Amino acid sequence: METILEDSLEPVKMPNVAPAIVGAEGDWCHNSHLSTEKLTPLEDRLAMQRPVLCEGLEKLRQLLGANRYEKYIGTLPNLTRNGSMVLIVAHDVMQRSMIERECIPHIKKAFGVTRVQVVG
Repeated sequence: METILEDSLEPVKMPNVAPAIVGAEGDWCHNSHLSTEKLTPLEDRLAMQRPVLCEGLEKLRQLLGANRYEKYIGTLPNLTRNGSMVLIVAHDVMQRSMIERECIPHIKKAFGVTRVQVVG
């Protein structure tokens, strides 16, 4: 059985094909339609974009307590409401699981909804 090296071919190393982006800072994408922004607290973003949700967030902070609120809700990329449902975008599966385990009843009560969907 022949191998790549026996045919005098050299294996391609991925950094030679596509340089690693790990640790890259700034607008490395060179796309005029995209930019990088620092993640701001959820309350700040929602106050500007969807102020009607701020009352629900304040109720949720009271129900969960400041520590749990900051740990599970304050760092979320996005939260929105559509009728009787709240949609939450989590950073990853672990954050999603913790929100589902710790927060769903409190979220329903704070926002007055019947369904909470968490993705991430």
